[in-house]
Amino acid sequence: MPQDILLDENKNLKVENGDLVIGDATQQNIIAIVTGSQGEVRSSPVLGTNPKRFLKATSLTALEENVRRQLRLDGATIERVSVDPNDFAMRANWEKDFELNDLNLEPEVQKESRISNIYEYKVQSNQNLFDVALQELGGVKGVFAIADLNSLCITDILASGQVLEIDEADIVNRGVVNYFKSRGYFIKTGE
Repeated sequence: MPQDILLDENKNLKVENGDLVIGDATQQNIIAIVTGSQGEVRSSPVLGTNPKRFLKATSLTALEENVRRQLRLDGATIERVSVDPNDFAMRANWEKDFELNDLNLEPEVQKESRISNIYEYKVQSNQNLFDVALQELGGVKGVFAIADLNSLCITDILASGQVLEIDEADIVNRGVVNYFKSRGYFIKTGE
C-alpha cells in the first residue's frame, strides 16, 4: 500500500486544515498509470498506457498486456487484468480491485474515433528512435507512440534494416512529415 500525497477529485493536491493529505495512494497511482500517456511523468517517461490508442482496436489483448506492463513498471504485483469490450470495464488487482469506468475518463476520450493506418518503416543506418519519430511523425513527441507500438524503450538502439510499425494517427506535425517525405530526406543523427 503506497503512501503518497493524495489528490482530490479534480486532480489537485488534497489539502485539509492547511496541510497536504498523505494516505493510501494505490488507486490514485493505478488511475494515473492507466489513464496517463507516456511522457507525462518526468521521473518515469515511459510510464502510462496511452488508453486512447486502444479505443478502436478490434482486440483488447494489447491493452491488457500494456496495462500489466505499465503497472509492473510502477512496482505493482498483478494478479489479474481483463478488459470487457462491451463497456470497456477493466479489473486489476493491486491490493484491491477498481473499475476503469470509475476513473472518470472524459467522455471524448471514451468515444473518440480514430482511424489507424499502421505501416512498416525500415530503419536507416545511424538512425535512433528520436530520428524516426521526427521524420515519420513530425516531432520527437512521437517517440513514445513508436516505442509503445513496437514494444521498445525510447533509448533502445535501432539496427539498420530493422522494421518498425508506425501509426499515421500518431502524427504530431504533418507539415514536418511532408517536408521530409517530399525531399526524400532521412534524419540520421547517430545511434
